[in-house]
Amino acid sequence: MLNEKEKSNDYNDWLKNSIKDEYLSYYEHSNFKITKSIGSGHFGKVLCANLKNTDTIFALKSFNTEFSLKDIVNEIKLHKHVDFHQNILRFHGITWMESETFQRSYSLVLQYADSGTLETYLTEHFNELGWNDKHQLAFQLASAVECIHNLDIIHCDLVCNYNININLLSILLYVSSRYNKPLDFTLNSSVITIRL
Repeated sequence: MLNEKEKSNDYNDWLKNSIKDEYLSYYEHSNFKITKSIGSGHFGKVLCANLKNTDTIFALKSFNTEFSLKDIVNEIKLHKHVDFHQNILRFHGITWMESETFQRSYSLVLQYADSGTLETYLTEHFNELGWNDKHQLAFQLASAVECIHNLDIIHCDLVCNYNININLLSILLYVSSRYNKPLDFTLNSSVITIRL
C-alpha cells in the first residue's frame, strides 16, 4: 500500500510526464501578466491574465491547501475528457506558480469567459435579449449538461453565479472534479440542484 508521500509523487510524476509527452501544455507563469482577480472561494482563486506579447486572455485557477495533488490531477483528467464540447470551458494547460497563500503551486490555464457568469450577464442584459437569445442560452446549457451525462458524469452543482459563464454570447459550463460524479450512484442518494 502506498503512503501519502508516494501517492503524491505518483501524481507529480504523472504531471511531469504529461507535460514531457505533450499531453498537457505547460505555460511559464512569468509569461502571464495578471490583470485582475475574477473570484475566489473554497477551491482557491481565479485570476484574469494576459499571455505576454499577445492579445490572448486566460483564466488561471489556483488551488488552496484543501485540494491535494490527486484532486488537481483528477480535475485535469476531467477537463481533458470533456474538452471537445463548444459549451464547456476550454482547458488549455497548466502553469507553476510560487505562492505564499496557496500550498499547491499548480494552476490550471483555462478559457476566459469575457462576459462573466450567467447571473451577471442576465442581470445586465436581460431586457436586451429576445426570446430567441434566451432560448439559445438555455439550449446551449442543456447541450453541455447532456454531453457530460452522455459521458456518465453528473454535474452536482450547477450555479448561475459560479460555474455557468458567458463568452461571446455563448454558454460555457465549468466542470470540476469536486462537483461532478460518475453515474454509479442512485439519484435518491444525491440532490442535483440548478439554482438560477
